[in-house]
Amino acid sequence: MAAPHLKFAMSPPMSPIRPPASGGSKGKRRPGRDGVASGGAGGGGGRGKARGADGRDGSQQWPEHHESALRQAVIEHGEGQWARIATAMARFGRTDAECRKYWQSQYKIIKGAWTKEEDNLLRDVVLRSGAKRWSKIAEHIPRRNAKQCRERWVNNLDDSVNKAQWTDEEDRVLLETQKQIGNRWSEIAKLLPGRPDNAVKNRWYSMMNRQANKTTAGGGGGGG
Repeated sequence: MAAPHLKFAMSPPMSPIRPPASGGSKGKRRPGRDGVASGGAGGGGGRGKARGADGRDGSQQWPEHHESALRQAVIEHGEGQWARIATAMARFGRTDAECRKYWQSQYKIIKGAWTKEEDNLLRDVVLRSGAKRWSKIAEHIPRRNAKQCRERWVNNLDDSVNKAQWTDEEDRVLLETQKQIGNRWSEIAKLLPGRPDNAVKNRWYSMMNRQANKTTAGGGGGGG
């Protein structure tokens, strides 16, 4: 009896084994909640923002309402009181260091004519604290130093200052006292009510210049 013919089912050929891709899943950008891929060179949220872009390092202009609030805080509390100023600026998220840096970079001391606003502000501060400790007064007058504040008050704003023409008697007291004690203008001013020391000094130099001019004019001729 012939042996039965057996048929064997051939198994499908096996796929070649491939090595896994290098790096695995690292570097793969996953979609975030809003469907935008996060991570990678283009991600990072606000980390790529340049320093100072919002003016926090004092390098750029603040929004107008921030700057106005800072100015008012400095006027109220005085320059240098940065902790108190920062409390007033807390609603804008400004720290004391940011306030100090911005103020010092944007509000430098200026020279020149005073504005009506500055005069009114100086009057208010002097009336509150008195005409003394000018360095403290200047802390409340943006962009003006102690010397400027004192001279502006003494020479222009103080109602007790005598702005009338100098009398012959005042000139006599000035000349005689200067000969006795020298250029001690504050001491001489005590003998001349209403005349501040700076006005006394200017008056003396004015008289000396006038006298020198007369001498030069009188001795200009002659010669052999």
